[in-house]
Amino acid sequence: MQLRLNQTGSFHWLEWDNEYVVFNEASGLTHHLDIPTARALMCVEEGATDMDLLVERWGASGSEVDVVLAALPFILEQLAGANLIDVSRE
Repeated sequence: MQLRLNQTGSFHWLEWDNEYVVFNEASGLTHHLDIPTARALMCVEEGATDMDLLVERWGASGSEVDVVLAALPFILEQLAGANLIDVSRE
């Protein structure tokens, strides 16, 4: 699985009280993200291009890795559905 930001997107972030809002300049849409979803998008924005790099950038270790890996398919599906990232199954 390959991950990348939607190439047309330029994001502007706002965080308060552990909640995130990201404005996608290209679409004009604002997205309210929970912490795990925001963290995943930030990791992709920082250059995570596959699941291994995403988990590494997430900073997960030990038993947390299994929890992160279990949650990521749903999180990535949400981000792709919002047109914030592109996911290819290579």
